[in-house]
Amino acid sequence: MSRWLSYHIKGFIMAFLVLMSLAISMSSSIRLAKGSASDPLTIISVSSCPARPYEGVDVTIIAQVQSSAEIAHVDLHYRAGNESSWTVTEMTPRGEYYIGTIPSYKEGTTVWYKVYAYDVEGHYAVSPEYSYTVAARKTEERCTEIKQVYFPGIPFVSDAITWAVKNRDIVAGVGVLLIIVGACVSFVERRRRRRSER
Repeated sequence: MSRWLSYHIKGFIMAFLVLMSLAISMSSSIRLAKGSASDPLTIISVSSCPARPYEGVDVTIIAQVQSSAEIAHVDLHYRAGNESSWTVTEMTPRGEYYIGTIPSYKEGTTVWYKVYAYDVEGHYAVSPEYSYTVAARKTEERCTEIKQVYFPGIPFVSDAITWAVKNRDIVAGVGVLLIIVGACVSFVERRRRRRSER
């Protein structure tokens, strides 16, 4: 086996393992809301980015909403610290996803939020109430959508990571197989190198 092919196989294995770890870590930020696909209006899931919010950055809230009727609007409700009233903002639609933003707060502040969805037939749905405590400032993370990873301007990477998130078991199995193949390639290369040195 040529050195060129050996290097490319190793590179492919490393890229695959990075994709697998990224998919698993991204999927850990997903939280499912109550409801089912049979309901006339359902908030399927809600996620936040960064998954562990920190001081100095806004928090993106992403809700996946499905309805048998046209969706009128989806609202994000949030309050922070000792606030008694909720701030309400309308979320921006992106297909069946709705995007909202919670502004940054100081370290140690606890923020509560939930999502309301309404359709034109008068149905409404409410997600569970979620909360997070703002951590110290850190390096910024990339945002992800529930079941859809979003890298602006890079659709191929988005689709690849989305598939990996949905098929983590397959990814893990193929990853183990690639590690074994990589080990075999390295073993063959070492034997050939030793023979050529004699």
